Amino acid sequence: MEMAHGGGDRTFLPLDIAVLTVSDSRTEADDKSGKALVERLTAAGHRLAEKAIEPDDRYRIRATVSRWIADPGVQAVITTGGRLVRQVGHMIDIMPTCLEAAGVACPPEVQGSSLLPMAREERREVHDAVFSEVTFHVLYTPMRA
Repeated sequence: MEMAHGGGDRTFLPLDIAVLTVSDSRTEADDKSGKALVERLTAAGHRLAEKAIEPDDRYRIRATVSRWIADPGVQAVITTGGRLVRQVGHMIDIMPTCLEAAGVACPPEVQGSSLLPMAREERREVHDAVFSEVTFHVLYTPMRA
C-alpha cells in the first residue's frame, strides 16, 4: 500500500502490534478501549499480533510486555487502561499543606492544594479530579534494535 506522508511518497509498512489493557475489572466482553485500539490499528492497515488484559499488577504487566519485546512477531506495543484512585490527598498536596502550616504563601507555580481545610473540617474534598499518567517503561528496561 502506497501512502503520501509529508508531501512525499513513502511505502506504508504495516506493523504487527500487540495491545495490552491494564484493568482489574475489564474482560474481553467489556474492554471498549482495547477493542477501539484494535479496530483503529487494523483499519489503518496494521495487524494485531496479540491482545491481552492484565490486572493492575506490575509483575504480570512486566511479564506480558517482556514476552512481547522478545517476540520477533511483535513490532510495537500499545497499552491502555489504568486505575481510578480514590484517596483524599495526593503527593502534589504535601508542599502546599506544609507551606500553609508554616504560614508561607504558596507560589502559583506549585501544583496541588493544602489539606489543612480538610483537617479543620472546612471542606470535605480537596480535588474534583486528579490526573496522572504512568509509562510502563518504569516496569522494564526497553531494548532497542
